[in-house]
Amino acid sequence: MRYSYDLVTVDDAGEMSRGDVTDNASWFGFGAAVVAVADGTVVLARGDAPDNRQFDQGKLATDPMVLFGNVVVIDHGNGEFGVYAHARQGSVRVAAGQAVRRGDVIAQVGASGSAFFPHLHFQ
Repeated sequence: MRYSYDLVTVDDAGEMSRGDVTDNASWFGFGAAVVAVADGTVVLARGDAPDNRQFDQGKLATDPMVLFGNVVVIDHGNGEFGVYAHARQGSVRVAAGQAVRRGDVIAQVGASGSAFFPHLHFQ
């Protein structure tokens, strides 16, 4: 995660949410479009994890990707991969083997996996 970023939508006052912070819909970015940063080929796409901000730590030993919840991994070429994590349940629009172009919507911001709140983890 050396080159990772957690991206969060804020309002004009710099606030990330309004209302009940335990309700994902209170977060301004929840459901926002996630777009591919560059052309590439999807190598992994998962989208069925709930947006409950939890994950089964016992599965980390056999599947380290469970940390990311709903996730899209894109091979952008030249040994560079993009990981788009914590996507909203049911929002992943791509599948392994699919070619994507820069700017294509690939998912929505969610709170799956180890997310403490709705955001996009990108690395």
